[in-house]
Amino acid sequence: MTFVTKYLPNYLVGITKLFVKFTNAFLQCMNEPVVKAWFHEYQNLVSKVGIADEPDRFWNCDKTGVQDQFDNGYAAGEVGQPCYRITPGDKGETTTILASFNARGEYGPPLIIFKAK
Repeated sequence: MTFVTKYLPNYLVGITKLFVKFTNAFLQCMNEPVVKAWFHEYQNLVSKVGIADEPDRFWNCDKTGVQDQFDNGYAAGEVGQPCYRITPGDKGETTTILASFNARGEYGPPLIIFKAK
């Protein structure tokens, strides 16, 4: 009996049960009445605060992480000789960038977060 025939069926059954549980939990939270109630409450809040007709008040922000280890996949060496490329063992430090824009189409300055020393 190989590893695949011994463990794969049990793994597939377990992952399928987990997926079904996750899907059921997601569907209980994300159904039409719940979503409509959230948007109704949101619309009431926006009207109450008085910013419904001000698109510059609605911002979307998104963050992403970039690594400071750059690797273009090329190596230089003599023709006909073995070529070696030395790469760092660690993955480098992550820098976080937060980008933002509003409903009017204006962009905010990017927020760049470096690792603290």
